[in-house]
Order: sequence, then C-alpha cells, then structure tokens
Amino acid sequence: MKKILHKNIAQKAVCGIIGGMGPSAGVSLHQKIIKYTPNVKIDQSHLTIHHISQPSFITDRTRYLLSETTKKIENPALGAYKSYQSLINSVNKQDKVIIGIPCNTFHSSYIWIPFLQKININSRKNTYILNMIQETVDNISVSYPSCKKIGILCTNGTKDTYLYDNYFDKQQNKEIIYLDGKWQTQLSSAIYNLEWGLKVKNNPIDNKVTDILHNCVKYLIEKHVDVIILGCSELPLALPATESYQNTGIPLIDPVEVLAKKMINKVLE
Repeated sequence: MKKILHKNIAQKAVCGIIGGMGPSAGVSLHQKIIKYTPNVKIDQSHLTIHHISQPSFITDRTRYLLSETTKKIENPALGAYKSYQSLINSVNKQDKVIIGIPCNTFHSSYIWIPFLQKININSRKNTYILNMIQETVDNISVSYPSCKKIGILCTNGTKDTYLYDNYFDKQQNKEIIYLDGKWQTQLSSAIYNLEWGLKVKNNPIDNKVTDILHNCVKYLIEKHVDVIILGCSELPLALPATESYQNTGIPLIDPVEVLAKKMINKVLE
C-alpha cells in the first residue's frame, strides 16, 4: 500500500517563539497559534512551531529597567539573543522564520533596540521578528479607530518607560491611562508575589489575583477609557481578552493574541 503523507501545502514558513519571559506566556502564545490557525483538519495541518524557552538565560525585564542607571543587572537582550541563536539553529537553513516574543516589557527601547542590534550584526535571510507592541497598536487603530482613551494594565517597567505611549502616534491624539500608585502596587503583587502571583501560580489562579485584576479594570473604566490593553503577558491567563468586559462595552485586548494571529498570517501569506 502506498504511504500517504499529509502536508499543509499552504505553509510557506515556520513560527518561532522566544519564550521564558515568563514561561507561561510563551506557552500561551504557542496555544493561541494552534487555536487560531485556520482550516486545520488533522495534526499534520498545524503550523510548524519552534519554541525556545530558556528562562535562566534572560534576566527580569522590569528589574533591569528599574535599575537601568546602576547597570547591576545584565540586559535581557543578551539572554534573548542566545535563545534566538538556539531557535535559528533548530530550523532548516532555507526556512522562512516568523518570530514573536510574548513579553510586553521586553519591547522597551532599552531592551528591544540592543536585541535588534545583536540580530543585525549576525543577520540571517528570511527571518522576520514581529514587534508585539506595534502589532497591538496597529490592531487598535484599525479595530477601534474612534477610541481616545486607552487603559493599560502592565508591569512597572512598562509603565515607567512609557512603552505604549511611545508606540502610539502622537497625531492620533490618544490618551494613555495607567493605574494610580495604589492600584499599580496591587497589580505588581498580582504578577510577582512569590506565593500567589501569576509568575508562580497560574493554574489554578489565586482568588486574590482575580480580585485585584477586576478591581484594576474597574478603576480604568471609571476613568472613562475606551479600550484596555492587558499589557503584561501573564494577565490574560487570569483575565481573558473579550469584546465587552462584563457587558460594559469596553474591550480587553490581549497583545499575545494579536501577535499569534499576525504570526499565522505572515506564515500563510
């Protein structure tokens, strides 16, 4: 009997994930690529994904940004570049590779630009690194063109470096709304607490985390935001994206989901 090989003939590239920031965020991106890939009938129809997760190589992004002036912590860009090298070494030389990095804070210019500089020094043809923040900003501009106030739930590193402010075109007249000091501290606990935070416990989610996140969302809604970005990759693990949070009409945007859909489109285009 002739052996039948199932092949996704539409696939012209492979997906690459640089994970480990945190590891669950990388898994979330992987799962979303699987979830949103169209026309999947059998296992062999899924996209090829090279997922590298080497968290011990990559220093904490927020800790690095908040200690930027002291230079006591290695730039996470250096560890991420090692993961990039591992990823590239795992693919065929002729493969086109679409890479995503599911960490909001990593895209701060203090980390993102040195990372790209390392890549450019050792450039490889047919390699495309998507910028999750830019993709999210573009998505909001297209999907919610009339929105004026954008709420951000994020780490201190993302907030203090005005990451999203820097990506939104000033000509769009968007106002970026962050949490105040009290709720930002609470949100940081929900992410980083060593006993019940999302970095250490996300299956199941601790009730304290859920309570904090819902209160943070309600705080932003009271500020009359039009959309809310879940600007830390762990947050959607506890607070999924939705078109209308609790029937308020306020959408919650998951940048990792936006990135996953864009990676799929780039692979299949």
